[in-house]
This record gives sequence, C-alpha cells and structure tokens, in this order.
Amino acid sequence: MDTKEKRLAYSFRRAVRAMAITSSTTAVAFFANAFSPLMNIAAFGIFAGVIVPINYFLVVMIFPPAVVFYEDKILHNPKMACCICWGRCMKSKKDTGEQLGRVEKIYDEQINAFVGHRIGKWVILAVSTIWFFAAIYCTSQIEPLSE
Repeated sequence: MDTKEKRLAYSFRRAVRAMAITSSTTAVAFFANAFSPLMNIAAFGIFAGVIVPINYFLVVMIFPPAVVFYEDKILHNPKMACCICWGRCMKSKKDTGEQLGRVEKIYDEQINAFVGHRIGKWVILAVSTIWFFAAIYCTSQIEPLSE
C-alpha cells in the first residue's frame, strides 16, 4: 500500500460494503414506519427512509474525490490552506497586531481561560449534567393532549 490511490481503494472497498449494510437496514427500519396509522410518523418514516440511501450515495460518490482533492490541492499548498473558503488568509488579530474588540476580548481572555482551566471543565460538566437531568424530569412530566 504505497500509493494514495491503493490506500483509498482498499479502504473504500471495505467501507462501502459496511456502509451499504448499515444504511440499508436503517432505511428499512424507517420505511417500516410507513405502516403507522399516525400520519406524522408514517411521513417521517418515508422521508427518513428516502434520505438514508441518498446520503449513502452522496458519501460514496462525493467523499473520496473530496479527500483526494484536499490532499492534492489544499493540504500541502500554503496559499490554498487558508484561502479555500474565504478567498484570503484568515489571520488572527493578535498575529497582525490589531486591537481586539470587546466581544473578542471576552472570548479570548475570559471564556478561553475558564474552559482551559482545570476547574472550569468540571464546572461545565456539572452544569451540563444538571441540565440533562432537569430536561429528563421535565419531559417525564409531559402529558398527552386531552383534546
């Protein structure tokens, strides 16, 4: 496996089969909802059952050429690496010596420092966990409509 083409062909052959099996079983499961007496669920089942094979087709047909294009044209080309989307290089204001705005200062100095701090990560985890269990409690209190 010395060339890029051989590596891509090998991985592509293995991945296409695995993705085909998982996508087909997922699509069949969604299409099973088409027999539901509830119109919303049946419509969603048909919609999702159609979208899954379309997504598989797009991934199989577009992703490998995109990877090859990225590696050939963008990855090792310093002009293209940062210019592909914006048409110009996006440099940090700190790198160019420009002053940061108020919102940029908040993100750069306070939020990044908080997230990067050891305790900040635990605070974010604790708040997320509390939010998760509060959402579970609230959803368990939902009752069906009476009308």
